[in-house]
Amino acid sequence: NADIADLAASKLTGALPAISGASLTGFIDAQMPAGSVIQVVSRTTVSTSGGSTSWAATDAYVTITPSSTSSKILVTCGGGMIFVNASDSRGFGTIYRDSTNLGNGNQGLTDGYAGGSNLMTPLAGMTVLDSPSTTSAVTYKVYSKSDASSSTFNYDENKVFMIAMEIKG
Repeated sequence: NADIADLAASKLTGALPAISGASLTGFIDAQMPAGSVIQVVSRTTVSTSGGSTSWAATDAYVTITPSSTSSKILVTCGGGMIFVNASDSRGFGTIYRDSTNLGNGNQGLTDGYAGGSNLMTPLAGMTVLDSPSTTSAVTYKVYSKSDASSSTFNYDENKVFMIAMEIKG
């Protein structure tokens, strides 16, 4: 035992035991203080979708499985635009958790106004801090709408990214 530091690697044989990620849960709970980021998930898309005067789902989404019911999820969306092809109209964007609108029911989290011509409303800066109170997978998805009948989400096909960060409660 005294010479363990001098043991040649060629003398080590056999299989090492498998390590499960589940065994790290106790470490995270014991060592990480509340407010720590303990998980990050991201997704990027370039898809477009037609607009509506009601909230319509887009293909910009991210799914995360919280490790604790006390966790908070910080969701950010960047890139993409809502194009409204009408004057004197508004375009709106929001983020849903599964079937729940996390923004204002009518105006969402971001909006823009086209006074005399077409409008491009950026979605960059849509951020929400959510408390889903679950350890089941949740999906956060961008929805868009306008008060005009002619609009398109991500008309110019910019990349749209979403990031979900689990914050320890």
